[in-house]
Amino acid sequence: MQSLKGVRADVRVSRLDAPRRSVTFSGSRRQGRAAGPGPGSLRDGARVSRGPFLSRADCLSILNGIADSYATHGRPLQGGPLTTPGASLTADGASGIGYDDLPEDMMSDDGSDDGALMSQVLDTIYDELEEVFLSKRGFIIPRKEAAMVDATGGSATYGEITGDGVRQFLARVPLQPDDVLVDLGSGLGRLVLQVATSARLRRCVGLELSACRHEQAGWAAARLAELGEQAAAEEAADAAASASAFSSSFSSGDDAGGGGGAGGPGPRSAAAGGLLLSPVELRCEDILTAELGDGSAFFLCSTAFSAAASRAIAERLAAHPRFRLLVTSRALPFPSPLVQLGQFSCSFTWTAAGTAYVYVRSLADAPPPLLAAFLSTPEAPAQLGDGEEQEQEEDAERAPGGVAWLPSTCTVAVVPGDLMV
Repeated sequence: MQSLKGVRADVRVSRLDAPRRSVTFSGSRRQGRAAGPGPGSLRDGARVSRGPFLSRADCLSILNGIADSYATHGRPLQGGPLTTPGASLTADGASGIGYDDLPEDMMSDDGSDDGALMSQVLDTIYDELEEVFLSKRGFIIPRKEAAMVDATGGSATYGEITGDGVRQFLARVPLQPDDVLVDLGSGLGRLVLQVATSARLRRCVGLELSACRHEQAGWAAARLAELGEQAAAEEAADAAASASAFSSSFSSGDDAGGGGGAGGPGPRSAAAGGLLLSPVELRCEDILTAELGDGSAFFLCSTAFSAAASRAIAERLAAHPRFRLLVTSRALPFPSPLVQLGQFSCSFTWTAAGTAYVYVRSLADAPPPLLAAFLSTPEAPAQLGDGEEQEQEEDAERAPGGVAWLPSTCTVAVVPGDLMV
């Protein structure tokens, strides 16, 4: 972890409405003065702007937050989510979840790709769910429920994020350990369950209006818990067998005059708490009226939603005190009470080449790690010539740097043709 004192910010802020406000930060010493007029320290006079435009002090405060996050965590796009899964499923743990026909690529020898493993475990669970409910993966629901969903401004037409899409979501959106993830229209619960098995969050919540889909999501959650219990039982049996074998070996060593020592604890597995890393809560409620509680990160599969429903949801979230971010499968209608921060490639059931959109209440309120994920880029490697080996070694010792920027804020006046002179 790099000290914040080692971060330098060269700020370039134009007096005019520049197309971009940026900050370059690296591992060298922070300059005492910022470029352009204003206070010498980047943190002097920082305040929160109450209007649609960002003041110079606001820009400096936000950019320094990005630099601090970059120095502390690194850029999330280079490594996966900031929330680190604490449990590693070994090959033995994977083979003990109750399926004899799991593909070989699900068997991770070192637990290095638990996200892919759990995604395929859930694929198998949902294949089994289809054999039980025959709902075409949630597409078929009773007409009464379909009419009720359509009446809210949503859509009874079903589609969801895929397992690969969830992994893309976790890799591009840095969730925090104290986040409560809420899936608005959770359907069969794919996002909620996969995130809960892949990242440590405060809680993962799914809100679904269709009672039929909610029932199937509960079935999938129960099946996942059952598999976790099976894996835990097999791992406990293996641990007991290993302890017995070690005890016998230790006794033989004593008889021979040799000493033995126990090895260090291995990685935590399913036996230490099942397959879930985060608590799960599934509720059959209307997302337009449901209590949002302490939800902070929200996902909305809004592709088939009406513009009015999407705007109403965005307004609810903008007024929610704990709101941090919203990810949608379609851009929110204009005008929107939320600010689009960025977008990323995301796989859905209707297209593997989909796009997800990330929104925040404002840049000033957005979590710095999220800003760093979408408003920064790594420092480009320098092209060194002859005689610059020493400088290259010095650069290698520095912490990674990069460039951060803020989008321009502008207004457009639309004048009717008959009023133009």
